[in-house]
Order: sequence, then structure tokens, then C-alpha cells
Amino acid sequence: MTDITELALRLKLEAHRAVSNFNPQMNIKTRDLMALVEALESEKRICATWRKTAEANSEKLEKAQQQMTESENRVRKQNRHICELFDDNTALRQRIAGLEARTVKLPDLRQIVSGDRYVWSDGVYNYSQDVKVVLAAAGIKVEVE
Repeated sequence: MTDITELALRLKLEAHRAVSNFNPQMNIKTRDLMALVEALESEKRICATWRKTAEANSEKLEKAQQQMTESENRVRKQNRHICELFDDNTALRQRIAGLEARTVKLPDLRQIVSGDRYVWSDGVYNYSQDVKVVLAAAGIKVEVE
């Protein structure tokens, strides 16, 4: 039992004895009353301290929950953005793959410029070969028609 409970029981017992004996004078010691009052005041202070602590913790909890909600919203927004970027990246990779798979077909320049009636010199023909070499070095597939 705590001090308050013990003191309260002692005072209750004294009051009960006085009532049951029809004794208007109770034998309650002033020392016991003062101890009870001091114990109650001490408990009241402790209660007030705990109440303030609980209120402060409640405010901190509310702030933390609000920050967590804001953080969760930011994470959801970033996840959506990441998904959009992933979709864009996938589309761009497909486009790049499509472009890399293309083959550039160069027509025979001798036939376009002169037709079949003119034979080119080796200098012009070598120029066409140089273009094909540069395109091949750049990774572009070249096929002649």
C-alpha cells in the first residue's frame, strides 16, 4: 500500500469507530492529517507533471505523424516520377534499338549522276568507298543496291 492509501484507511477506521460508538470526539492525530495532506499534495504535483509530459509527448507525436504523412506523400510522388522516367527510358531504348537496327542503303552514285552511259573515274568511285568506310566506322550499316 502507498502512504496515501495507508493514511486514508487509518483515518477511515477512526471515523468509523467514532460513528459506531456515537463518539463526537474522534481520536485523529494531527500528525496523520498533515501527512495525508502532504502526500495528496505531492501526488497532485506528480500528476500535474505527468499530465504536462503526456501533453508534450502528444504534441511531439502529432508532429511526427504529420511529418511521416508528408514524407510518405513525397515518396509516393517520387515513385510515380520514377515510374514515368522508367517508361520514358524504356521507350527511348526501344527507339534507339530501332534506329541502330536500321540499315542505310546508298544507291550507286555512278548510275544516279551519269546514268549508264558515263563511266566514272577511279577518284570518284574511291570517294564513294570513303563514305562507306566512314559510315561503317560510325556503326551505321551500309548496303549497296
